[in-house]
Amino acid sequence: MIVDVSKRILIVGLGLLGGSYARVLKRFGFHISAITLEQSSIDYALGEGIIDEGSTTPDARIIGEADLVIFALYPHVFVEWIRQHQGLLKSGALITDVTGDPQQTNFGRDIVFSAELCYNGVNEKPPSEMPSASGCGGPR
Repeated sequence: MIVDVSKRILIVGLGLLGGSYARVLKRFGFHISAITLEQSSIDYALGEGIIDEGSTTPDARIIGEADLVIFALYPHVFVEWIRQHQGLLKSGALITDVTGDPQQTNFGRDIVFSAELCYNGVNEKPPSEMPSASGCGGPR
């Protein structure tokens, strides 16, 4: 398998799991961006060469340039992030997650429900044409 290091990777959530992914993927030569809540996490990761750029808020440019987005968030935060920001993802971007919470039993149902409401990759409709009653799509 050939690894294409020209692909840009965004990690959302730079905690233990997200930070570990960033560190390893950076070693392979990928351009790593990160979005996380704490500026100190961004500063540390930049200083250690773990990421190339980072933000404490959802940055439209960083999100829109990502070829691969790895979510390292709690499940309920992941679902809400997708609901609020999925329109910023570029068409064709691959998304994956390392979320999990054994105490949350409805996560699978919630994420499927969220995907049915929010995912715009199937019909290639622009976000402005997606239903907005669910909190997804609509004008940005």
